[in-house]
Amino acid sequence: MHALKNVKVRPLDEDVNCTALFDTGSGVVKVQREECKVAEGVEVERYLDEGRKYVEQGDPVQASEKLYKAAEEAVKVLARRFALPEHEEAEGKGRWTAILLSSAVRSLS
Repeated sequence: MHALKNVKVRPLDEDVNCTALFDTGSGVVKVQREECKVAEGVEVERYLDEGRKYVEQGDPVQASEKLYKAAEEAVKVLARRFALPEHEEAEGKGRWTAILLSSAVRSLS
């Protein structure tokens, strides 16, 4: 199932509009890069830049790792903004698990 949503993120008292594509079947999330330039979104942008660099260098393994990490960080930003229970659980555990990330994607879609 695919869901395209326009969402407003306010991670650090700064509104940021994001267009996010959620694929609940695979757990993939795509967020437009230009819209993720906020404090937490800096990680998203950094991983996107690194991923593109590896694509240009012909290193698909490193590229896929960095691009996956960008999507993962985008989910975390959105989960925090919308105060999802998955974010609270991750905060309590001190880390995000694959199950929590997948659940957050479903909650956001």
